[in-house]
Amino acid sequence: MLIAAVLTPEEIALVKQGTKADIWMEVRKLKSRTIGFLGFGAIARDVSEKLQGFHPRMTAYDKCPDKEAA
Repeated sequence: MLIAAVLTPEEIALVKQGTKADIWMEVRKLKSRTIGFLGFGAIARDVSEKLQGFHPRMTAYDKCPDKEAA
């Protein structure tokens, strides 16, 4: 499983500063992000369930897709 999120250099700098308020602002931005999963096994499914509360757009690719998980 691979999860990639694209952050701007300014966003990376905020996260590196490490204040909780700045990190929470980045988490709240998940709503406007697309999360991509390469491989959609049990771990990726669990992660996607946990992320649903933040309402990001999610996409997945799996070489052997499970029709029930779609």
